[in-house]
Amino acid sequence: MSTPDSAAPATANASVIPTLKGLPWWAAVLLGLLPAAIGAFINISGSDGQLEGSTLGAAFQILSIAGCVLAALATRRGSIFTPMVQGPLVIIVGLTLALLLSSNVKLSILSSATVYVATFPTMAIATGAALVIGVIRIFVQPLRSTATSTPVTPQHV
Repeated sequence: MSTPDSAAPATANASVIPTLKGLPWWAAVLLGLLPAAIGAFINISGSDGQLEGSTLGAAFQILSIAGCVLAALATRRGSIFTPMVQGPLVIIVGLTLALLLSSNVKLSILSSATVYVATFPTMAIATGAALVIGVIRIFVQPLRSTATSTPVTPQHV
């Protein structure tokens, strides 16, 4: 009989810190979406309705990247795929929410499209960082069951 060890291997429910339970996939999406929307809203509301060169500022970029990185760190190991690929989606949805909620910005369809295109570097950095964290977690924190089992050896009768 073996007793459970205090340094048990990481499970599918662990975050980047094996002793802490990770977030489910839907919470990871919210963790990436909320900072992106807040950052976009900060930049849009502070611009008096005029976006400089159709780009958003540092608040949007920093909060979007931080949200995606935090989601990759805090998500359950078994749900790591979601934060690895959610960067472009949560950034676009967050930007759209901020544009819809801000009453002082009047953008035409063409100029709002250029705002979306201008977010590509932020999307690429956020997705790249989440991918790196996810790949590292896949190799360092492989999925293991919580029960310790002994390997089954075939027996000849």
